Amino acid sequence: MKGASFHYPRAPHALSKHIAVAFAKGARAVGHDWFARQYPDEIADWNTTYGILHGGTDVIRHCEENKKDFWYIDHGYLRRSSSIEARDGYYRVVKNELQHTSFAGVGGAPEVSECGERRLRELGITLAPRRNPADGEIIVLVPPTDYQWRFYTPHLQRPEEWVRVWKEHCEKKFCRPVVVSRKGDEIPLTKLLDKASYVIGFNSTGLLEAAARGIFVESTGPSPLFWLKSWDDRKTWEATRYAIFCEIAQRQFTLGELATGLAQTVLRNVGEFPG
Repeated sequence: MKGASFHYPRAPHALSKHIAVAFAKGARAVGHDWFARQYPDEIADWNTTYGILHGGTDVIRHCEENKKDFWYIDHGYLRRSSSIEARDGYYRVVKNELQHTSFAGVGGAPEVSECGERRLRELGITLAPRRNPADGEIIVLVPPTDYQWRFYTPHLQRPEEWVRVWKEHCEKKFCRPVVVSRKGDEIPLTKLLDKASYVIGFNSTGLLEAAARGIFVESTGPSPLFWLKSWDDRKTWEATRYAIFCEIAQRQFTLGELATGLAQTVLRNVGEFPG
C-alpha cells in the first residue's frame, strides 16, 4: 500500500511542505512506500495533511468519502512551535481526526505508559494540584474559530451563537462574571487563567494549559479533555488528567523525529500507524 503526504502551494508559508517531506521520509525509513505530493493530486491508501487550511480540509474530506486513513498533523498540544514560520517545537500526529478523542483508535480511555511518562518528563510539563473553583473570580469562554466552525459545519454552531448559548448557561449556573477569550485579544488567555475558576471551550489547546494549571475545564468539541470530568473527586480528576497528558505527550514530535522514523515507530507501537 502507498502513502502520500500533501503540501499546499496556496499556503503563505512553506511549513506544510517541510512537514510533508519529513513525514514521508520517516515513513520510508520504517519500510513504507510513501512520498510527498503537492495537492491537488489523487489520494493514496494512507495520507497525511498539515492543518485544515489551503487545501487540508479537501484532503480530509476526500479521505473520508473514499474510506481512506489519514494522519492529521498540526501544532503540538504541548511545547508548540514559536511561530508558523518557525520549524522548532512539536507537532501532534492524529489518526483520522483533528485531536485525539480516543487512544489507539478504538475509543480507548487514556492510560499511563512508561513511554508517555518519559515523554512528559522530557517536555518539562508540570501539573499543578486541582484548584478550588471557589478561589477563582471569573468564568472563561474560549469559542471556536471561524475556521473550526467551517470545518465542523453543520454539527457546530456559529461562533457568536456558541458564545451566546454558553454565556447564558454560565450566567445562570455560576455567580461570577463571564469573560470571552479569543485569539489575538489584548488580554491573552494565559493571563485570564490567573483568575479563572472554570474554563469552557470548543477544543482550543489553551484548555490544556488551563487543565495543567489545575483549573476545571470543559471541552464542547472533539478533544482529549473529553475524558476529564469536572464532577470527579480530586484524586480521580488528577489521575485522569495525568493519563491524558502522558498520552498526548507521546503523540507529538519534532520535525527531526518525523523525518527519522521515530514518530512513525512510536505511533506503530501504540496501534496508530501501519506495521
